[in-house]
Amino acid sequence: EPSFNDARMYYAIAAIRAGNGALAEELITPFTTSPSASVQVYFTLAAAYHSVGNSAKAIELLRMAAEVDPGVKAQSDTLIEGIRNGTLAL
Repeated sequence: EPSFNDARMYYAIAAIRAGNGALAEELITPFTTSPSASVQVYFTLAAAYHSVGNSAKAIELLRMAAEVDPGVKAQSDTLIEGIRNGTLAL
């Protein structure tokens, strides 16, 4: 059975950009609650939230990425700092 994970992620990004955060949350919950969640999912969704001005959600997702893979903590921290000081451009 196909998982359609890429389609779900892109649909979630479209929902975020359309201002439908509730739908996006419903779509991405399976990704972010999976022990095998890819940090790329967190980074991609954080970028989508940042692009619509939802800095708090973007930061939350970046922190989650660092929890899933401590090897990306420095990158997450740099992105979070960029969001906080307004210098991050994606």
